[in-house]
Amino acid sequence: MEPFHQFIFRYLSCGECAKNFDKEAKKHKLLEVATAHDMVMWFWRVHNSVNARLSGARSDDPKFPKRQFPPSVVCGQCYDSNGSFDEKEIFKFMLAYYSDIRQDSVQAPPEYKMNVYKDGKLQAVGSRHLNPKFAVHADKVGKLEEVEERLRKELDANPQREWKDIEGYDNLASTGRSHFYLVWLTMIAFVIILAYCKYRRNRSKFWKTFYYHNDFKL
Repeated sequence: MEPFHQFIFRYLSCGECAKNFDKEAKKHKLLEVATAHDMVMWFWRVHNSVNARLSGARSDDPKFPKRQFPPSVVCGQCYDSNGSFDEKEIFKFMLAYYSDIRQDSVQAPPEYKMNVYKDGKLQAVGSRHLNPKFAVHADKVGKLEEVEERLRKELDANPQREWKDIEGYDNLASTGRSHFYLVWLTMIAFVIILAYCKYRRNRSKFWKTFYYHNDFKL
């Protein structure tokens, strides 16, 4: 688990957040996690530990208060007679809660728009459904799609983009490549001519050196 630890620690751009994660990792012994069961329980413990630390802080959202999960109204059997968590029941609850996703037959599941584009043109409009347990900001996704579509229309209507239709635009790329190759071929030809002239001037020395292995130099 050390690669996971180091990745999250270095990924977080917030220095304080990275330090807090490092403290939580050491406090809850991340490096001792060895099984899937351990990983589930480790995440649960860290989640509740962070919520307990941030509860009542200035950053606490009153609409979504930091509280221990799961609450007794959701999982009564997760608490023992003393009001403490029963970790065996917690593990069973976590598997059931995040594996058995059910939708309300009365209320429509949250969804967001999905536009399909090809070559800059709208081809189809569809919808995607979010997991109802993770649909807190479902309405914002649809608004984001609308903003992106509006910006795309504004860009398409901008006259500055008409430069693509200038006659001969399609040949600009090939013309640039031709100039590049021409420059390189000219340089290669110059080097070959220079080497040939050098050879013509010293060819007698060259052949003597090649055949007789004497000390003549070009």
